[in-house]
Amino acid sequence: MWGLYMENKEKNEDEMIVEKEAQASAEPAAEAAGENAGVGDEPTPFEILDRFLDARTAKEKIEILSENSSHIDERLIGNIEASLDLPGGDGTLWQRIEYVMYCLRTKSRFETDRLR
Repeated sequence: MWGLYMENKEKNEDEMIVEKEAQASAEPAAEAAGENAGVGDEPTPFEILDRFLDARTAKEKIEILSENSSHIDERLIGNIEASLDLPGGDGTLWQRIEYVMYCLRTKSRFETDRLR
C-alpha cells in the first residue's frame, strides 16, 4: 500500500513539473504577443464605429471623427451617415467626412445639459 502511495505521489509531482514547464514556456510567448499588440495598432473601422455610436454628445463624436479621419473608409462613413440619418454617397470620402462633421457641429450648438 505504501509503495502504491509513493508511486502516485511521484506521478503527481511529475505531472505538476510538466504543467509548470508548459506554463513557463507559454508565458513569455503571451507577454511578447501582448507587448507587440500595443505597438503600432491602428483602430479598426468596427472599433471606430463602436466608439462613435457610444459617444453621448455631438462634440465627442466630432473628436472621434477628427482623431480617426485617416482610418475612415467608404463603408464606415456610410454607416456613420446612416446612424445620423444623413443622406450619403455624394462626393469624395473627405467631403463626406467634412459634411458629417459640419452636421455634428450644427447639432452641438443646440445641445444642452440643462434638464427640461
